[in-house]
Amino acid sequence: MKRLHRILLVTTLALVLGLAGSGTAGAGEMITSGVRHADGVYHLTLEMRLRGRADLLRSLILDFDHLEQLNPTIVASARLTSPNPDVARMRITLRDCVLIFCPQLVQTQEVRQSNDGSLLVTILPEASDYSAGRSVWTFTQEENQITRIRVEAMLAPRIFIPPLVGPAMVGQLFQTRSEEMLANLETLARDLELAARTPEMDSRSRG
Repeated sequence: MKRLHRILLVTTLALVLGLAGSGTAGAGEMITSGVRHADGVYHLTLEMRLRGRADLLRSLILDFDHLEQLNPTIVASARLTSPNPDVARMRITLRDCVLIFCPQLVQTQEVRQSNDGSLLVTILPEASDYSAGRSVWTFTQEENQITRIRVEAMLAPRIFIPPLVGPAMVGQLFQTRSEEMLANLETLARDLELAARTPEMDSRSRG
């Protein structure tokens, strides 16, 4: 997305500062946020209201080659060839730290878009550092270009977590990074909207 790249040149510093925060760097309204852990499996639920059209927010999530702009833990992302034309396949590499524990994990995912615009993401265990993983993203367009996004996810990473860290801290990190990603999603959508209006405003000023 060439337009996205131009915007990122202007907003890089703001995004870096936002990504380094504690998950409060967006104007989005948090409705629900929670994580629980049992037997090595993390269950995450997030629901937020973000300013931006549902179709634009969804397109940014589906821009597989540039997901690192949304999530600071993604160090690489790429679209893969999929045997099913109705299912997108991608590989992402994530790296993050809790104290001195800094694992790097690979996710190979299949993404399906339903007729209602919701996204179903399934991790392929045979090509991932996860024994299982699944998330459902739903988008509800509300008034005044506000979109409600709900994410329900299950993740089972195949990693040894040191006792000093513990699953509770890892779960909290999952939650914080997910909140940051949604806040950054709103920021990118806003900047795309502003960039789309700029040529029109310039033409009016010249006229």
